[in-house]
Amino acid sequence: MCYVGYPVRQPGPGGRAAANGTLRAAALRALRQPLTIGELALAVQCAPTTATYHVHLLAGAGLVTCERRGSSVLVSRSVRGHELVDLLAD
Repeated sequence: MCYVGYPVRQPGPGGRAAANGTLRAAALRALRQPLTIGELALAVQCAPTTATYHVHLLAGAGLVTCERRGSSVLVSRSVRGHELVDLLAD
């Protein structure tokens, strides 16, 4: 069995995720079902522009997919994203 870990800072005042890795991990966990960028931003307690930035990085890593629906962008976990969340949840 292999584990990958790295230190992250605890959420700051108000429960906000202070570290970028913590915010991305929270976003992946929040994507149990597809969410719009706005819904994801609410779920991880950040601005929509911040959520968009992190979603682009997660998409670049192949962990999420994005689909434009009218004026909204729907974000979903990819198969790879599901596998990572499942691996780290055990």
